[in-house]
Amino acid sequence: MAWLVVHPERGFVVISADSILRPVLAYGDVVPNQSPKQFSAWKILLASDYNGRLDAISEGSIPSEKMYWKESPRTPFQQWPPEGSTVTGGWLFTNWTQSSPYNKFCPMDLNAGSRSYVGCPATVMAQIFNYNRSLNFTRFDDTDDYYHSYGAGNQYWIDNDYAVRKFPSFPELNVWLDTLEKCYTNGYPTTDSMHAALSFATGVAAHQVYTASGSGTFGVDQAYMAILRFGFDQAELLMPPDTSINARVAEDMKNAMPAHLAVVDETNTTGHNVVIDGYNTDEFYHFNFGWGGSANGWYTLPPASMPYNLTVIEGVVVRIRSTYAGIGQASAKSSTVTFSSPERTKVAITGLESGNAYTLQLYNAAGSLACELRFEATAVDQIIATGPLAPGLYVCRLTARGQQYNGKVVML
Repeated sequence: MAWLVVHPERGFVVISADSILRPVLAYGDVVPNQSPKQFSAWKILLASDYNGRLDAISEGSIPSEKMYWKESPRTPFQQWPPEGSTVTGGWLFTNWTQSSPYNKFCPMDLNAGSRSYVGCPATVMAQIFNYNRSLNFTRFDDTDDYYHSYGAGNQYWIDNDYAVRKFPSFPELNVWLDTLEKCYTNGYPTTDSMHAALSFATGVAAHQVYTASGSGTFGVDQAYMAILRFGFDQAELLMPPDTSINARVAEDMKNAMPAHLAVVDETNTTGHNVVIDGYNTDEFYHFNFGWGGSANGWYTLPPASMPYNLTVIEGVVVRIRSTYAGIGQASAKSSTVTFSSPERTKVAITGLESGNAYTLQLYNAAGSLACELRFEATAVDQIIATGPLAPGLYVCRLTARGQQYNGKVVML
């Protein structure tokens, strides 16, 4: 058995009662009174997974984890993002779902008479792109058409059959993407309809299949294809037995770059995609499940315990960023500009060109413009006074001479 310790306000921790499994299996800040039905269902799944892992160790199909009980204290604990600095516990500031309002533009399932789910790969990508506040001017045309065939009576063309299936044609979808990207650029609030358009667009880019009982892909390579289609040309797909996965993901988390994780069960019959958006030196990673916050928390990689026994890594996409730097061609200098915050009233910027006039914009976790400053660079490295800002995560956007540089800082 395992112990599930729940604090009525602070969250939960799952502790193994058997020394052949690691001591801490999972923890998070979700509490029963926030989502009692989902939490109860998650407990049932957790118990099933726990018993399954004990059986697998007894049978010798996976190794024992006794060594974790004997570990001595290591370096001082660190966490990215710092505890309490974001509303979700991870770098993301959203908890989107696959249902309404995010499936507003997904195809109708005519068999069920209702709209299809977004699909977990699309939800993961949409949340990451929204976090990056960039679509890299991605738009859709006839070269993106694909034939959808999944189940009886569920065959049609995307986007040719938009009228029958009641989803946006590509020209209509592009208008929504235009509007969303303008909001990102100018710091305007975004709407649920814009988020729904992005959620459909990411699914289309991945050539997802759609039904009212569940939507998705057949492999993580489809999500990787979609991430590249959206212009994030620095992205890399890592798959087992690559031994660098944990280190690469941890490095991305330290740099405030969420990753796209696909996990499956041991028989590869069930799978799910989640956002990894945090890391700490106890070797736990923060997962955003795309279930409206339910089950979000800190898990090992690969997960020691997960809903639906999803404890096997199928693949993970890291370095989800682009060389695109705004209007015109990407500058070779775009990757050299970095941002940090020595204190809450200042932002330190490195990689400036002396004599250039810059505009610095800071967006808070809600996506609102919190600060806008104009200055002339007097040195390559410069500290800019922003005035007092509330603690938390801020997206930085620096523009000069038609070039744009993006980054993130945490104000403590």
